[in-house]
Formats: sequence, C-alpha cells, structure tokens
Amino acid sequence: MLLALCLSNGMSRAAQFGQLDDSFSRVFSDASGFISNLTDAPDGKYFVSGTFHRVGAVRRIHLARMNPDHTLDASFNARLSAVSSILKVMVQADGKPIIHGALFLADGTVLPPVTRFTVDGTVDDSFQLPPNLGSIYNVTLVPASQKIILNGLLLPTNNVASAVMIQLNTDGSIDSAFTSAIKRGPSIRIEPVAGNKLMLIGSFSLSLTTEAWETNSSSRGPRPRPSDLPPAEPQPRSPSPLRLNADGSVDGTFTNTAIPEYESIYPTPAGGIYSFLNYSTLSEGNTNAIQRFLPNGEKDLSFAPTFEAGFSISTLMPLKNGKLLVLLSRYNETETYDYILQRLADDGTVDLDYETTTTAFYSLATDRLELPDGSLLIADNSLKPSGSHKNLHKIHSDGTIETEIGPEFITYSSPSELVPTSDAKFYMVKSDAPDYRARLSRYLPDGSPDGSFYASTGETNSLDSIKLLANGDLIALATSFGSYDRTLARLNSAGDVLRQLNEGESAFYFNYGSWDAFPDGRVIVGSSGNSLEPSPLIKMFTAEFEEDPSFNSVLHTNRASFTLIATPDSKILSESYSIPLLILSAGSSSSSGEVQYFYEKFLSEGSPDPSFQPGTNRSFSSVFDAKNRMYIPHSTTGGRGSAGRGRDFREVTGNDLPSASAIPPVQRFLENGTLDPYFNVTLPANSSAYRIWVQKDGRILAAGRFYNADQTKISTLIRLLPDGTIDESFSPPPGEVVPINAIAVEADGNILIGGAFDQIDGQPRAGLARLKSIEQPQMKNLTFTSGGISLQLDGNTGYTWLIQSSPDLSTWTTISTVTTGTETETVELPAPGSGNKFYRAVLAP
Repeated sequence: MLLALCLSNGMSRAAQFGQLDDSFSRVFSDASGFISNLTDAPDGKYFVSGTFHRVGAVRRIHLARMNPDHTLDASFNARLSAVSSILKVMVQADGKPIIHGALFLADGTVLPPVTRFTVDGTVDDSFQLPPNLGSIYNVTLVPASQKIILNGLLLPTNNVASAVMIQLNTDGSIDSAFTSAIKRGPSIRIEPVAGNKLMLIGSFSLSLTTEAWETNSSSRGPRPRPSDLPPAEPQPRSPSPLRLNADGSVDGTFTNTAIPEYESIYPTPAGGIYSFLNYSTLSEGNTNAIQRFLPNGEKDLSFAPTFEAGFSISTLMPLKNGKLLVLLSRYNETETYDYILQRLADDGTVDLDYETTTTAFYSLATDRLELPDGSLLIADNSLKPSGSHKNLHKIHSDGTIETEIGPEFITYSSPSELVPTSDAKFYMVKSDAPDYRARLSRYLPDGSPDGSFYASTGETNSLDSIKLLANGDLIALATSFGSYDRTLARLNSAGDVLRQLNEGESAFYFNYGSWDAFPDGRVIVGSSGNSLEPSPLIKMFTAEFEEDPSFNSVLHTNRASFTLIATPDSKILSESYSIPLLILSAGSSSSSGEVQYFYEKFLSEGSPDPSFQPGTNRSFSSVFDAKNRMYIPHSTTGGRGSAGRGRDFREVTGNDLPSASAIPPVQRFLENGTLDPYFNVTLPANSSAYRIWVQKDGRILAAGRFYNADQTKISTLIRLLPDGTIDESFSPPPGEVVPINAIAVEADGNILIGGAFDQIDGQPRAGLARLKSIEQPQMKNLTFTSGGISLQLDGNTGYTWLIQSSPDLSTWTTISTVTTGTETETVELPAPGSGNKFYRAVLAP
C-alpha cells in the first residue's frame, strides 16, 4: 500500500507565493503578428512596428529594423516590454528612430510618450521631452529641419493649456521661434510638404473662442441638426486643409476655396492636394472622381482621370515620382468585392505599364512603404483572408506581386477567458490563426488538453462568453463564422450540445444585446436599439431555454446599449445608456450630445429592486465576492508612458487640459449600489485595472498597469487585501513585465494568467502560465495512528480546507474539512483501507 501527500506547490513557503509554477508548461502554437507601421531608414533599411514577439527565430518586441534584403538587422534591439504600444515611428537623417506611443522597457521602466533611440536601440538620453507636456495626440518629423511637431492638448509653460501645436528642437527643447496659428484642434493630421511647409488636415480653428470651435469641430460645413430644431444660421467655413509656413504662420499663397467639402484629402509631394469622395460609386465619364489642386490651391485642369462606371475609390497613394496609385472596388454579382489597383500618370491617364493582380489584397492601409526602387512594401492587413498573415509582401514597380517577403512576424494570441472547474481542470477560450475563430477547449491540471471534451457546435461556429453552471454544464455564445448570427448553446461536461436558444423572437435578443446565466441554468437576455416605441429590454428563460412567463419583462425606450449581470443573490443588474441622435440625409443618423447612463437592479421576477441606489456613473463590468459586494475595474489614460489621450478633446472647454482621473483602478460597491467607504485602494494616479478576480478569502487579484509612487516603473499583476491595501506577501515573477488580460483562481488557490506574452521570468510561456498560491499550505508528517492516520497542515491560518483522497490522482473524495487555527494544524483522518491512497488539501468554496 502506498500513502502519499500531493505537494503540488513544492515544499517551500512564502518565498514562492505568486511565483511561476514550473510544473505547468503549456505552450501554444504561434500566431500572426500585426504590423501597423513601415518606416524608411537610411541605407535602404526600414523599421517595422506593430504587435509581435519574434521576427523569424529572433526575439524582437513590437519593433524591428530590417535590412534592404528584408532580413532582420540584428544590431538593433529596443528591448521594449510587450505592454508597450507604438503609434508612430519616425527616423531622423542620422538613422535614430523617434517613437510615439505608450512605451515601457522590459523591466517596467516608464519612457516618455515620445522617445528617441540610438541606432542600436538604446534610449538616447540626449533627447529630453519637456516635463508636464500634457496630452500628445500626433507627432510629425519635419525632414527639412529634423525638428518635431507635437499636436494635442499641450502644457508647454506654467502648466496652463496654451497650445495645440508646438515644435521641438532636435534635443527635445521647445522651439520658441515656432508660433502656431492653430489655436484649437488637438487631433490634426500634419503632413510635411515641399518648401519646409506643413499641410494640415482635420478639424481645427484659428480662434480660441468657443463659437469658432463649435463651428469647425465636427465638419467642414454646417452641423446637421435634428428635424425638430429650427434651421441653423449660416456658419463660416472651416480652414481645413490649411498650409503653414516653417514658423507656424498661415501660408497666404495657398487657398482652399476650390477644394470640395466632405472629401478625403491627400497632400501631393509638391505641396498641392488630391481630393476624392471615397467609397462613392463612380459614374461613366466622371472626371471629378479625383481632383488635383496645385500648390496655390487652384484646381489642376491638366489632371482628368476617368474610371469604369460602378467602381468606387477605396484609397489613394501619391508616389514619389509624381504618379498616383488608386485602389478601386466594386461589389459584384457573387456578393463579394472586386479590387483593381491602377497607377495613374501625371495627366490622370491609366499607366498601361503597370499590371497587378487584383485578387490578392483589398486595402492600402498605413502599413505600406515605397522602396527606393519604386516597389511597394505592404503588410498582411492589406491582404484578403486567404493570403499569408505573417509576412510582408511586395508590389514591384511593374505591378507584379511577390508574397511572403522576409521572415515571419510572430506573436502569441492570448486567452480571452479562463474558467476553472471544481476538479482542477479549466476551460479556455482562445482565438488562433488562420481564421481567429474563438475556440472553446478544456485542459487538465498540467495544461495538457482534456480529450474527453469536444464542443460539438459545428466547425463554423465560434464559442465564447462562457458561463459554468453548478452541475458542470456550460452555456456559451455561439457565433456563425463569417456572419453575425448568434445563438446561446448549453453544453454538458463532454461538450455535447443539449439545447440552443435560437427560435423566434428570442433570436433578436442575443444577436443585438446582452446575456448572462445563473448557476441553475436560467438565462437572462436583453435587446438594445434606438426604437422610439417601447420594447422588452430584459427577458428570462428557464434552464430548458423556454421563456419564463412569470418574469415581468422590462420595457425601455431609446436605449443604445447595455450590459446584463446575473448577481450571486439571483438578482439582475443592468447598465445601459442612450445617446441623442441627429437625423442625417437618406435616413442615416449620427450620435451627438451627452450620453445618459441608466443603472438598475431587478428582482428575480423582474420588478425593480427598491433598495438599489447606484453610486457610480462608471461601467458595471464587474465581479462579486461572497458578501455580494461588487468590484469594478477602471482604466485611465495619461502618465509618462501613455500616449496621453485623456478625455475626448470635444469635451474640453476653454482649451483646458483635463485633469488626471481621481478614480482608483478598483472600486467596491455594497449590495445596495453605494460605494464601500471601508475599501480604499491607494495606488498612484494613472494606474489601470483591466481584469479582477476576488479570491475566496476576500483578497483581490488585479491585472492591468500599475505605477509605483514616482511613476517611473509599472507592474501588471497585484493583489489587494480585503480593505484595498496592497498585499505585500504576493510577489509575481520579477522578470520582464508582460501583458495580462485573463486571470482565474483555481480550487487550490493557484492562479492562471493569460496574455499576449511569450515568456515569464525567462522561461517560455506562450500565452498561459500558472502562479503558485499563497493559500496552499504545506502538508507533511503523514503517520499512522490507532485507528487512522494523522497529517499536518503547516502555515496560512484562518482558512478552511477540504482534505481529499484519491486512489489514482484522478478521482478525488473529500474526507475532512479543516479550518486552520494555528500555524501547524494536526488533522486526524480515518484509516485508508486497502490500495494506494493520495492526499491533498484544496481551499473550500
């Protein structure tokens, strides 16, 4: 007979709390990286930025420099953390890259939102961004001067918002010789053009008055108004597009009066303008589909392109040689799109020397680069889904396409959901290449796939938003791949579909609204929309997926969207909002005005809960603890390492910069909806929580971005004590800071984390890892006694444990329940009987 203790967390104690579990090493397959920017560099090299972890076999996080032959330039390594996000890459004439984004080094060091690196990838300390600069929206490198234009809600002096555009010298200091004529308009597209001038495109004003800003902020013409309001007075024309001189003053030699309103605009290299109405169906002989304007703003009558009727213009790309690439699309009889890429000569005629395959790509997005030989490098987001999604591709100067240039750009897609079971297994929802369809799988405690589970909802369905029921069944949202048709499916523990909620009126609810499930299998579903007639907002369905006639369906009017939560006490929490609409031409609409939020709680029969008094106007995307208290994570923006977006600039009055959010990253609300005054999270400003999980002992795990006191470092996983203070005994792995977007606590207290990471503390962990728990006690000294056996639980007092036995490490039976009252608790167990016996302790529910 064998008697054994299951020491799944090893023999050591507090030093391992929160540390990596070496026994769990599940590794998932590679996924396609996402390339967002391609940028010229000297000597024919170029930078690639986006979301990736490897370039070929070499580890590069989000940024890489490539050689002219499209191999990796191994001499450059910025050593960024994967929590970084890059908005733009600009390269100086000396080869140093300037990066705009939310930037963090691998060790969590916070970098300024505009940082210059040396040619080998180290941070260039000779470039110092001014302190307290405010919110930076766009960054532009001026090639002629090598200076930098910043656009946003800026604080260049005295911490008072007094500029939306400033220029920096090459060392990062403010260029006092540049005085922008633009007074309002924090989000402007700025394009350097010939003559060391700047072309500005967007919504902005030359005046600081509110009236001027209201006129010019939303469009280049009069604002559309609801039909029940009187006609608007004539309003002055917005100055977009506008050209500035090198000192920031308005270039009086350019006029925009001939340029049509409401059209897409691209500057020409010479300082003129291409203008077109994108996605508008072309008619035969229409020479105004694309118009070109000279550097003085007058229409260029020598440019008169014509296109075949029925096509529409998707996008343009002016080339350095003065020609123009045009991507055309047409909806065909097979209900798909045909695409044609044409190159136009200087007079607008089609360049017949340019022949390209029209079925390989469908866009010319920002991830494109014109190479010195006239060829065009494009990333995979320009390809149709049937194309490669890991490589760059080249359109040669004659129009022929060469696919899969250079090495693969690899990332690791992360789980979107982790749901532990009571028997130490866990469900995971994850999307992988090539189709990125959400797949539901179950895994054994060691991370290997559980072959006894297969979700039989059809190969064309994605399964996500899963809810685990008390009896072990699952309810999941099934979406038909390639469409928006959705159904709720109930699956048993083997993955067999027991029933689906997809008949009649109910289909409307989970196609366009929200749903949740109670542990007993009852389902609440709701609709959303903008109907002016009252319609049911929430309905209840039984565990058999039949509409519950005893539930008082809630009505609503003009609710735009909402979220439903089934609370632990069998009530229903509803968060919804409505947006006033502006009726436009052709029956379309646009949102405007203040968003109105509605927070309501309903009893199990559908009537309002009179005791609920909501104490927040934030999102209710939340979790609950055993006392039915609600925890809400909050995400903020700003801080040294962010792009500094802050509030939407249209909300800003008087050009004042919005203050940093005072809302903590985690809040707790009592059952009646009021804020819990005894829960106080003392994390520095700008910290954000994305996912939270309340442990059974009341401590709170939070994944997000958490700054230290002086905002120079971040971490991505913390644990709070029940009062909101930091749990200092929880120490996640000290290695590279990794992004975490899914967390779950297993029955034994161990922690599953999922994210777009490829390693933790130097050990390979592609998207999923397990951390050891502080709760797991040390089991030791298993000895025979008269009539039974005795063992000891060492450490972690005050918790209730289930002592379980198993003959085969597969089937476990609870034989005792123990609440530890001392540092070393002795547990008396009955005689084991015949055969082998294994023993373990798991945290009680």
